[in-house]
Amino acid sequence: MTITAWETPDSMAPLMNQGEHRSMVSRYFTSEFGHGGMTGVWVPGRLNPRRVRCPGCNKMTPVEDPQQKCRCGAVLPDPLAYW
Repeated sequence: MTITAWETPDSMAPLMNQGEHRSMVSRYFTSEFGHGGMTGVWVPGRLNPRRVRCPGCNKMTPVEDPQQKCRCGAVLPDPLAYW
């Protein structure tokens, strides 16, 4: 499986229409390359905020900014990396 992440669905258009991607799509649909699969563009319907566990009150707390504080006053740890 191959997964890529883009800022918007439109931002991947240049890649899809040229170069290696185009040749692999052709190979996927017209040769014996692979036994099955799927293609598509997944667009999130709703993204909830990232959360971290507060070291002060132990509650899961939304965090968006480095060194953000919890309602209890404790500085929240940096959120985990994600893609």
